[in-house]
Amino acid sequence: MKLSAYVSDGLWARVRERFPGARPSPTAQLALRRLVERPGPLRQEAYDEGYEAGLTLCDTLTWPDMERLAAAGWPVDDLVPAGEVARSLAFSSGARDALRDVWLGVVQSVD
Repeated sequence: MKLSAYVSDGLWARVRERFPGARPSPTAQLALRRLVERPGPLRQEAYDEGYEAGLTLCDTLTWPDMERLAAAGWPVDDLVPAGEVARSLAFSSGARDALRDVWLGVVQSVD
C-alpha cells in the first residue's frame, strides 16, 4: 500500500538530528512496526523508559560500539533498574529495541 503522511518540520528535524541520513519511508515503516509490536498498557511506561534510555545510550556510542552490541545480541542488562521482574523485562525490551532500531535505521539508510 502506498500512503502519504504529514510530518511536522520540527519532528522531522528531531529525527534527522538523532539519525542523520534517515530516509522518510524506512523511518516511517520502522516506527509503525514498533507501534504495533509494543507490549501491553501495563508495561508500556517501563518499555518507553527503556526505549528512551536506549536512545540516550546511542548518543554516547561510537559506530564500532554499536556493531559490537549488534553482534552480541544487544545486551542491556546494565541498563535495567532493580525492581519488579516484569517491569525490568519491559524496560530491557525497550532499551534493546531502541539500540536495534537506531542501528537498523543507519544500516538501511546506506543501502
